[in-house]
Amino acid sequence: MMTCSATLRPNDTVRRALDMMEQHRVDYLLVTDADEKLLGLVSHHYLQETSARRVSDAMLAKPFFVSSEAMLSPTVTHMLNEGVSCVAVVQDDRAIGMVTTIDIQLTFQAVLQTLARASVDGQIPQPDPVATV
Repeated sequence: MMTCSATLRPNDTVRRALDMMEQHRVDYLLVTDADEKLLGLVSHHYLQETSARRVSDAMLAKPFFVSSEAMLSPTVTHMLNEGVSCVAVVQDDRAIGMVTTIDIQLTFQAVLQTLARASVDGQIPQPDPVATV
């Protein structure tokens, strides 16, 4: 999960949202109220395509979200089934972060590297070679 270092308010401008995305090098930002309650989500791609001037007019209202205790596997399954590349993470009704497909790819890469190192170290038994016919 990537924690929210920046969030938007519904009345922020689309220009401000794009500037924040560039500054923080992210493709998504969460839209929250003053109490950090999740109101929506905006994507860099959509903001570049929209003629909206305010975030409230460009955000995906009521985006899919998971709790901070949610397991990764069902979250990934939902993302794949729904064709979404970002899921908000909420704890105690407050937006605290998000999981993106990039986060999942980085996690998968780390797991593969760990398995490769374990295999080289002899900690993972290798299958017997299969004879070809």
